[in-house]
Amino acid sequence: MLLLPLMVSISVLSVKAKKFDHHPEPIRDAFRIPAWIVALVFMAVLLIWGCWPTSLEITGQEVRFTGMYGCSIPFEQIRSVELMDQIPSAGHRSNGFSFGGTHKGYFRVKDWGRCRLLVRQNRPGPYLVIEEVNGMKTIFKGVDSTKAVLYRDQIQREQAMAQQ
Repeated sequence: MLLLPLMVSISVLSVKAKKFDHHPEPIRDAFRIPAWIVALVFMAVLLIWGCWPTSLEITGQEVRFTGMYGCSIPFEQIRSVELMDQIPSAGHRSNGFSFGGTHKGYFRVKDWGRCRLLVRQNRPGPYLVIEEVNGMKTIFKGVDSTKAVLYRDQIQREQAMAQQ
């Protein structure tokens, strides 16, 4: 979201600074308007894609999260799966998307360190926390929080079958 104020301020400054430019115009204005429209449409698409809810798919080999900053976690890499009503607060975002109540990507979570968040915080219900053997925690909270218990149980079953 830092790009939006930057783009607005640059466009305002370029228009205001034009009165000091006494050189002939080498580029026609017919190019500028479509370029700004393309840039604004690109930013709107990224914003909509980032706010689009993440979904969870459980296959025979892995847990797959779809959407922006989605990932796949093989069952062999899962150490534990649990449900939590609250998670520690997310701090610094090292790589990700954050807008309103939607947080996706890698965040520094208080007391847990670097975690992958795929969270819509304005929804009621528990968080699904998947801890991998390397210590990375993936925290998921989707649109339908009533399915969190079903997801946990299914992941635990598939994980037990993969370990056998």
